Amino acid sequence: MGPDEVSADAPGPVVEHGVVPAGRVAARRELPRHEGARPDDGRGLAGPVIGIVIAVALVLLSFTGSALAERRHVDAACTAAGQAWTDATTRLTQAKDRASAALGLVNGGDAASGTQGYKDTSTGGTLVAAVEQALRDVPAFDASATPCTSSSGAAAIAERTRAIDDGATSLGNAVDALTADLEPYRAKQLCDAQSAAFNDAVTGLGVAEANAKSALDVADGAADYSATSDGASLIAALTAAMAGAQALDRAAPACTTTDQAASAGVSVRAMTDATAALEDATNALNASMVASGKVYTGENGRLDPATLCRLPFDPVQLLRCDAAAALTKLNVAYKAAWGEDIPVDLSYRTYDEQVKMRDIYGGGAAEPGKSNHGWGTAIDLPDYRQGGVGLDWNYGTPKYEWMKANAPAYGWVNPPWAQQGGKGPHEPWHFEYVG
Repeated sequence: MGPDEVSADAPGPVVEHGVVPAGRVAARRELPRHEGARPDDGRGLAGPVIGIVIAVALVLLSFTGSALAERRHVDAACTAAGQAWTDATTRLTQAKDRASAALGLVNGGDAASGTQGYKDTSTGGTLVAAVEQALRDVPAFDASATPCTSSSGAAAIAERTRAIDDGATSLGNAVDALTADLEPYRAKQLCDAQSAAFNDAVTGLGVAEANAKSALDVADGAADYSATSDGASLIAALTAAMAGAQALDRAAPACTTTDQAASAGVSVRAMTDATAALEDATNALNASMVASGKVYTGENGRLDPATLCRLPFDPVQLLRCDAAAALTKLNVAYKAAWGEDIPVDLSYRTYDEQVKMRDIYGGGAAEPGKSNHGWGTAIDLPDYRQGGVGLDWNYGTPKYEWMKANAPAYGWVNPPWAQQGGKGPHEPWHFEYVG
């Protein structure tokens, strides 16, 4: 054994003055370590615990993620179901509104809407009943959809939505069928009404124009009146009203739809407005002329317009009102016998018109101021000498003989002097009102 070697059984090194021999230190460093001999600090269990925690966390995270995914799925389904429910209820509300509007028109059943009598037609009655039944069949719905918190809740809302949507479709189809049949019916009713109203308006306007023309003719022929400031102003106003009326189109407008019926109504209103304007201006002028004492004196051919009336079946003609009423009754009987109105050719004549007739026919016309026409109590039918319809009014013709036999019952006669064999002038076309 060398001087630096130490026996394993030898005692430990001697330390002199705190110094350990170098060889001894080296040998000591080479001694093996014994881990199990160290005290336990707890770190030996950390690995397994952490693994367990992580595993649990992963399980929890997996569960939470699945729950969140399910929640998102339910939320999406509920949102879609709620929107579909809202859309369906909107469609059903709109269908109900349309049904109410259509039934309101039909149940009104008045001429103004053009639905009068529609429900009494076989088709109309069936279609109205179908809409009413569809209204009873549609499902009721709350102000909001059923609360939705699950997939089954979303499914329940979807099922409810389908029922509402089906109800809206059925009701909408019923309303469409009713509307498709009702609109042409309304169009015909309204167009027929507007056509009659248009014809009446044209007739009324023609009467107003005739009255206006008569008033203007009288005023223009009375120089001492027309020269006054009041006369000139009223004549100008009536002339302007006449020009406005004459500018209106008298052709009946086309009418096959409800929109065209509304347009025709505008034309009717324009004519009725023009008629009212003419009547107001005419009445103002006539009243002024009567008040002046220079025009309407109550003498033959100068009668107050208020005592004269137009014939309903021939508005151009003017007679004393009682004579006009009697002739109108006679016309009813005449029309029943002959299928036409009495063809009046001439009626009331102003004094100036009598002067013109005297100039044309000489002694064949009455002296101005003495004609029965000047009193508004005489009419002339077409003169047979002029041909055409006048040929019906010669002595012995069927229509003349009918008038001669039937007119007296209504106060009208062919006077003895005018009859065949009378003192003349011989005028089978001339009839007078004797009351």
